[in-house]
Amino acid sequence: MPIGMQITDRHFVYHNAGGDSIHFEISDEKAKAGDATIYYYGYISGSGSWIIMENDTDEGTYRYIIGDSLYAANWAARESLTYVFYNAINA
Repeated sequence: MPIGMQITDRHFVYHNAGGDSIHFEISDEKAKAGDATIYYYGYISGSGSWIIMENDTDEGTYRYIIGDSLYAANWAARESLTYVFYNAINA
């Protein structure tokens, strides 16, 4: 996954680094069960790589997890995944 993600809005994500670009489109959006202050946004590319973003509206924070495959399984498990600051997803 290349570095240089820019989220232009909650419906489109674009990565561009070193001449490579990947476009992600929104696939899913859902509030955390029993907690209307945490929302999840699932983005997927045409090649199957994905980003799930966790937004805590009370804290005003955004955290991320990325993968190259198995989006549906990870989306289903989204509430139990470990989310990190953007700068840590490629570390």
